[in-house]
Amino acid sequence: MDKLGFTFGNAAGTVKTAEQMETLLRSPVTEITIGSYTLEAREGNPTPNYWSDRQGSNSISLNSLGLPNCGIRSIEESLPAMFEACKQAGKNLRVSVAGFSADEFLGLTRWALDHPFAEIELNFGCPNVHGDGGQKPIFAFNVADMREVLSKLKNMPGTKKRLALKLSPYSDPILLASVAKMARDFADLLNSLVVCNTFPNAYAFGQNDKPVFGLYKWAGLGGKPMKHIALGQVNQLAPPVTPIKVKGVGGIGSGTDLMDMLDAGASGVQVATAFLEQGPRIFSDILQEFTDHQEMMKANSV
Repeated sequence: MDKLGFTFGNAAGTVKTAEQMETLLRSPVTEITIGSYTLEAREGNPTPNYWSDRQGSNSISLNSLGLPNCGIRSIEESLPAMFEACKQAGKNLRVSVAGFSADEFLGLTRWALDHPFAEIELNFGCPNVHGDGGQKPIFAFNVADMREVLSKLKNMPGTKKRLALKLSPYSDPILLASVAKMARDFADLLNSLVVCNTFPNAYAFGQNDKPVFGLYKWAGLGGKPMKHIALGQVNQLAPPVTPIKVKGVGGIGSGTDLMDMLDAGASGVQVATAFLEQGPRIFSDILQEFTDHQEMMKANSV
């Protein structure tokens, strides 16, 4: 556990380069997540692929980014300096990787294990990947596929308590229970579950009553509307998967949001939309409001 008593950082997809990482080194985050990275470089989906309704800490976002990134080989030269910078700043460096098959996840994990990442996050929940046949299935909704990946990773040296799973939001309680059981079955591998990714296939109109996106008009919903969905996911998953940690992500933009997520059972939080909209200062704002509230509660209890 970090000095705050919980982990605190950015969500995957918000930092993919050394330059972007540097903006967080002087912030109060305890960990920085880079990625998601794929085996090969990806341009992502055609633009526009990100939309937000800016309302300060209550921002709403839709994204259909499609995992744009430079690919794992392109960051090799940058990694030593990134690890050293994080060490000097007292931050843990995590990596998020995204495959399109069990074999790709194995290759990505094998690559990540060759580096001293504090945690390797397997992004099973990206809803915005398209191919010739249309929108690709979301890995997190197929328990058999996730089990296949974890079963193959079980015998890979160095995986013990190094892995995290980034999951989609589950509205079906039976599926959620199946995911919890799967996590328990691989408790020797998993350090944490990160819940949850954006809600798939959301839709919005822009100017002139036209869809905000063109070719791929459905997108992942993020920001404030995700808060109570994420709270529900954390609250349902945290008890049955103990001792695996559960990190909450979705709608965190204030100290109250942070407190609610911890009270729901999270051992840490990640911030995405508010970070993208307001920059790294949002982490100081969230933590200051959280600290002020904690001190007020202590004073009132005396």
